[in-house]
Amino acid sequence: MSAGRQGSVRKDASGRWFFVVDITAAGGPRRQARRRGFATKKAAQAALTGFLGKLAAGTYVEPSRLTVREFIETRWLPAVEGELRPSTLASCRRNLRLHVLSRLGGVRLQLLDTATLQAL
Repeated sequence: MSAGRQGSVRKDASGRWFFVVDITAAGGPRRQARRRGFATKKAAQAALTGFLGKLAAGTYVEPSRLTVREFIETRWLPAVEGELRPSTLASCRRNLRLHVLSRLGGVRLQLLDTATLQAL
């Protein structure tokens, strides 16, 4: 991500304010993030400043619709499959299915927080 990145604040046809900023990674295809629905230009500018701060600090995480179930079944289990004995893997699959995925499988991974995990 380039230093000195700037976005723009504009007013839409409905009279609400929004901002647009490039979030393109170095060498990647151009992508933009937009945030809409601000009542004032000042509110949109403040949100843009916060967004740019996250980009500069490297803490911005793109929104994702990946669920806990999809992550575990398509990414995590395949990644650990070769490292576990077959009996351990079977036990993990069973315990995840019975205790975790039945309650949290539909939760978007990005929205999962410590309070939800502690409640589980």
